[in-house]
Amino acid sequence: MVEGAFETNGSVGTAINAITASAGGNVTIANTDHMNVITWSGVNGRQTINLPTPVNGVMLRFKTDSTISNSKDVLLEPGESVTIDGGDSYVMDRSYDGISLMAFQGSWLIIQKKEK
Repeated sequence: MVEGAFETNGSVGTAINAITASAGGNVTIANTDHMNVITWSGVNGRQTINLPTPVNGVMLRFKTDSTISNSKDVLLEPGESVTIDGGDSYVMDRSYDGISLMAFQGSWLIIQKKEK
């Protein structure tokens, strides 16, 4: 069951959450961080993005830019006892990767993903 109705008679605007990733970095986002753009700064490594507790109907989108690569990757971490389409985590390791997630029944579901 979706929590709350979505209605509009025009356009919908949302803020863009800019995440500057770096080796060993760790950031936690909120259910209100719907649109996330990820850039990289510094040496090779892994950045962890901790996802919020899934609340039915919440959607999160992530998009990398040209600075992300297989040696500069971003780990989406859903938290203990939470999965992303049944998996423990999800790695973004290419320039211009994108993924859309929807929360449903205590999990994150992949709605769409783009791997360049």
